[in-house]
Amino acid sequence: VEVLFRAKHIKCVLSTETMALGIHMPCRSVVFAGDHLQLNPLQFRQMSGRAGRRGFDMLGHVIFFGVPESKINRLMTSEIQSLKGHWPLTPALVHRLVTLYTHPGCKEKVRTRIQHQMSSLWLAPLITIGIPGDRLKKDNQEVILQRTVNQVQLYFSTVIDTLMQNGLLGSEGESYAFSDMANKLYRWDPDHFAFISLLKEGVLHQITEKYNPVTTHEKFTCAREHLEMRHSTNERCLESLLLVICHVLSRREIHRSVLADRDIDTESVHQVYLPRVDEQVAKAMESFHHRTMACFTAHVINAARLVNKEKQPTALPLSRLSFKNEEPSEPSGFLAEMETNSIKFEARSPFAALSGRGDVFDTQSEMIQSVRDGVHIDAEMIPCMELKDTSLASDGNLLMNADVFDYQHSSSQDDVLKWNGLNYKESWEDLDYFMRFM
Repeated sequence: VEVLFRAKHIKCVLSTETMALGIHMPCRSVVFAGDHLQLNPLQFRQMSGRAGRRGFDMLGHVIFFGVPESKINRLMTSEIQSLKGHWPLTPALVHRLVTLYTHPGCKEKVRTRIQHQMSSLWLAPLITIGIPGDRLKKDNQEVILQRTVNQVQLYFSTVIDTLMQNGLLGSEGESYAFSDMANKLYRWDPDHFAFISLLKEGVLHQITEKYNPVTTHEKFTCAREHLEMRHSTNERCLESLLLVICHVLSRREIHRSVLADRDIDTESVHQVYLPRVDEQVAKAMESFHHRTMACFTAHVINAARLVNKEKQPTALPLSRLSFKNEEPSEPSGFLAEMETNSIKFEARSPFAALSGRGDVFDTQSEMIQSVRDGVHIDAEMIPCMELKDTSLASDGNLLMNADVFDYQHSSSQDDVLKWNGLNYKESWEDLDYFMRFM
């Protein structure tokens, strides 16, 4: 089809968005026949770029059919997504590989294949962890590759330690209770580990223990006041359960400009941001968060020690100018006194350490933003659950968007879009993510 179209034997081609990448089919006009939630600026640029190719046509035409004008304006003015290397491992992938490898029924052929896959990840991790002072020399490329391989291996062992701390793996890698359930929920990585932790500690059972559905026989034999009381109790149990699951899955932080709308307070149906969970649930969530953060604090410290052995220069945070971080051989009396009172740090950036925090990371965002150069860490690598906000919230609580929680009460996506500050794509993604989990 590609050859025939370029030779002008085929005048018109109807296709999906898959033809937009990797196929050389220049044309004079491109028609977008209908709107779709997954039509984003990147796909628009790729598909519309086939019209008016340089060297083929002087002018190209892009025609929209059935696409709202607001969507057209957004597609034409929005920036495209940036592409970057992705960390090759996730907590769910490590968990599934370990449980499959240590399963009693696993065949030797499968174990050999798992070993081969892990060795290929360690030898060619598909990502490089660079430092601003790195130079593009052959010997330095080997240093960068070794740095990346070391951190991939270290991350693998850190995830195993985290799973052991949360009771999903034994000391020999054997699966414990709820481990198989966690493997089935790998699509919701890493949120599902928090859900499994709450389930193991009996939090969800305590929420629903008062739930008692009314049978058909009781509808005709019990008093009306009794039925209404039981129905009210059941509704409270379900709403508490929904709130907890929303805190686990709906981890979209609400933009604070939405909270500046004064009309929100007059709408009793919409919470806009998720209400607080009760004290017992909050303690269970914080316990899981602290266990996970303790494991990954040790991870970034060990990774920083490996980077420090390279004796690479340190770079300024904004200008990225590099300089050697050298200590005086014999500090004077004043410097010696300061050194004895200084807070020791290894993983935190020297500039962030000026605040006096040292290698103590309370939240995931704090670790990502203040870790030193050469240590790679991002949000998808840490299966934790933040409840505290260290930046703008006056009460210290992290404000999460309650779009799924509000949709359960209003059943109107338009109202959720109006009050919660989301577009159709974001709202649809959150609802689909939640419903597939349920």
